[in-house]
Amino acid sequence: MEFSLLVDGIKKAVSAYFHNIVAYIVAIILFAIIIGILGTVGLVGGLAAIIVAIENFTFGTPVLIALAAAIIGFLILSPLMYSLYYMAIKGSRGEDVKIGDLFYAFKSGKVFVRSLIYVIVYAIVIAVVSIIVGVLSGLIGGAVALASPLAGILIAAALSFILMLLVEIFFFFTIYIYIMTPGEGFFYALKESIRVGSSNIIMTLLTIIISWILSVLIITIPLGYLFGSYMLKELYPTLKDESGL
Repeated sequence: MEFSLLVDGIKKAVSAYFHNIVAYIVAIILFAIIIGILGTVGLVGGLAAIIVAIENFTFGTPVLIALAAAIIGFLILSPLMYSLYYMAIKGSRGEDVKIGDLFYAFKSGKVFVRSLIYVIVYAIVIAVVSIIVGVLSGLIGGAVALASPLAGILIAAALSFILMLLVEIFFFFTIYIYIMTPGEGFFYALKESIRVGSSNIIMTLLTIIISWILSVLIITIPLGYLFGSYMLKELYPTLKDESGL
C-alpha cells in the first residue's frame, strides 16, 4: 500500500490551497453567508406564516411558504455546492482559481441543470440505500435482541455505521467524476466511483478520513475537496478531467 500517495496528496492540496487561498476562503465564506441568509429568511418567514395561520385557522400558507423556501434553497445551494467542487478540481489542475468560480454552475444552463440533477438523484439513491441499510441492521439487531436487548441495539448501531461507511467509500468520488466528465450522467459517475472505491478500499477510506480532517474548519473545506480531487487522479490516472471545457 503506497501511503506516500496520501502524503503527496496532502502536500499538493495544501500548495494549491495556499496558491488560491483568497478565492477559496472568500468563496466558502460567501457560501456560508448565503446558507445563513436563506435559512434565516425561511425560518422567520415560516414562523410568521404559522402564527398568521393559527390566528386565522388555515395552514395552507405555511405549507406554501415552506415549500417555496425549500425550492429556492435547492435552486441556489445545489449549483453553489457543485461550483465549490469545481473550484477544487480546477485548483488541482494547477490553474488559478477565481472568486467568481463560485458561480460557475450559474454561467451555463447545462451545468446548472446537471448540478440540480446530481443533488436530486444522489439524495434519492442515498435515501434508498439508507433504508436498505436500516432494514438489514434492524433485522439482524432484532434477531440478536431476542437473546440480549442491549447487544441487539449495539450490533444494529455498529452494523449501520459499518454499512454506511462502505456506502461512503463507494460514493465518495461520484461528485468529482460527475464534474470531470460533463458528457456522462450521474450513474456513470457512481459506477466509476464504486469501481475506484472497491478496488482501493483502504486508500479510499483514508482519503475520506483525511478529507474530513482537512475540512474541519469552514475556511479549510476547499482544502478537503482539493485533497479528494488529487487522490482521485492518483487512484484513477486514466480519468480525463474535462470540467470547465
